[in-house]
Amino acid sequence: MQKIVKLVLLNIIIVVSLTACSSNDHSQQYLMTHPKALKQAFQRCSKAQQSGNKVNSNCRVVFLAANDFNQLVESMQASPFDFGQKILHTEQQLAKAKQALKKQKEQQPAQINAAKQRVKILKQRIAQMLAIVRMTTA
Repeated sequence: MQKIVKLVLLNIIIVVSLTACSSNDHSQQYLMTHPKALKQAFQRCSKAQQSGNKVNSNCRVVFLAANDFNQLVESMQASPFDFGQKILHTEQQLAKAKQALKKQKEQQPAQINAAKQRVKILKQRIAQMLAIVRMTTA
């Protein structure tokens, strides 16, 4: 029985350790579309910076994401209508980029990759803007 308890505790410690490590290394895109994770990471990095610790690359990503996120929030607060128009415009660009990608089946791989990258970037922008809308309307 004691061995089982030790194994369970060991498993819990491993899972918590792995979760803690992975939650610290989010991409800027992930942070921009998950405001709660961004807030937690920002608080953690701010505390580390205030206590005199050197800012690591993960915290640089967090600070960059927080700055970009705040700019989007300010943009939406300044003019909700214009922000909505920006979302619609980006969605229209995405639709055009997807159509262009379908037409480029016979093109060079570099052109196809560039078109795929454009689609990916536009999807990310839309996801970021919609995260702002969700956060401010909840």
